[in-house]
Amino acid sequence: MAIPASVLEDWEALTEEDRLKAQSFIRVLLQQRRETEQSNDRPSFPLGVWNGGLLYMSDDFNETPEGFEDYT
Repeated sequence: MAIPASVLEDWEALTEEDRLKAQSFIRVLLQQRRETEQSNDRPSFPLGVWNGGLLYMSDDFNETPEGFEDYT
């Protein structure tokens, strides 16, 4: 895709400092897009993780673990 002439004209009108700021902003936008695309690619919860039900639960599951008495 070609850069529109109006964008090039605006770029030429910027100072060197403003061009650096614009480039930094473009990089932030690109990073946000990459992060959004990555989060959309992964399911939030893997399908089938509990397929077949719970296979094992410890006999002492309901007992308070040692050292956690103050929290219960």
